[in-house]
Amino acid sequence: MSRKFLAFFITIFIIITLSLIGVGITYVLRVTNIDKNVKNFIEKVDVVSYTTVSTIVSSPVSDLDLIPDKVTEIDQNTSELSSEVLQLSFSYQNSSGNYAVMTTKKGNRISIKSAAQSEEEAQFIELFAKKENETFQEAIERIYLDGVPENFCYFSPIENEYNFTNKNFTLGTIRSGVGVRPEQCPGPYTENTTSGPRFFVYDSSFPDRFAFIYVGESFVAGRTPTQSWFESLQFLKN
Repeated sequence: MSRKFLAFFITIFIIITLSLIGVGITYVLRVTNIDKNVKNFIEKVDVVSYTTVSTIVSSPVSDLDLIPDKVTEIDQNTSELSSEVLQLSFSYQNSSGNYAVMTTKKGNRISIKSAAQSEEEAQFIELFAKKENETFQEAIERIYLDGVPENFCYFSPIENEYNFTNKNFTLGTIRSGVGVRPEQCPGPYTENTTSGPRFFVYDSSFPDRFAFIYVGESFVAGRTPTQSWFESLQFLKN
């Protein structure tokens, strides 16, 4: 067998192999309902660049971080945090087990944890601006899901299973589609049953804002030892 014939044979084999691979990929994309838009989204390098969002305040974040939150003692066991910057308040027990409970504010986020926990274990709340002429769902889709195929990551209302003091709250979350991992959708805002609850909250009495609450796998008590701190959440008038 001549070298030319062998080279020709190898070339034909490579072309056929690549063609079969292409047919296979096309078939997978079709049967898994992943269309061209989804494929393009998957291949984007910046699929998790969802951190640039607006808060309800307009001053530089570095300046706002210098404004302390007001902490008021309700009784010997309970305190109330009120944030002038983020216009919200909640209550929490001063200790968790034998450790003091700590709060920190950075940008549009307030974190809360016991002194025994790492920053990665902290629960937190983030506040976001909302256009008054858009719905709760439209705001989340604009900020987090713009350009994301609907069958890949999507907004979903969820049942309120918590004992919020504010009975006007409605809840929602971002969910990943069939065959899509939560990590492929905007994090940490996408529902992930393996790492604890997280959800958005909205009160129609405050149409200019909504919040995101990350609960995770820890517990910090609120106004009472059996209530979570976020269940005492209140939005404050500007």
